[in-house]
Amino acid sequence: MTAGETGKEASGWTVDTLAVFMQRQIDDMWRALDERSSQQGTAVRDALQAAEKAVTKAEVAAERRFEAVNEFRGQLSDQAGTFMPRSEADVRFGALTKDISELKKNSDESHGRGAGIDKVWAFLVAAILAAGGVVSIIVSVTR
Repeated sequence: MTAGETGKEASGWTVDTLAVFMQRQIDDMWRALDERSSQQGTAVRDALQAAEKAVTKAEVAAERRFEAVNEFRGQLSDQAGTFMPRSEADVRFGALTKDISELKKNSDESHGRGAGIDKVWAFLVAAILAAGGVVSIIVSVTR
């Protein structure tokens, strides 16, 4: 045998041993690739199943939300049916405003009359007291 690159001893490698070695390396790589491919296929299948479950859950949740929204819309529609139309409210508020104005006018007139009567009574009481004072002075002077 001939010496290897070191020149000291023969390496024992031949074209045939190198071919066997390389074929084993290639076979090992193919096995590893097949195994990795199988694992990736399993992972992809599992991921697709999980995604399908997630989509199903999301669809169910969305359906529930839509049902809740539709129920809320129905409640709003029912509630809107009990509201008074704006034109009717305007008519009623106009009538109430007119009634309040008339009551205020009557109250002002009543207060005016009451104030006048109070002044008349005050004047009358003052006149009676003055007349009583004059009479008592006349009586006390004539005695």
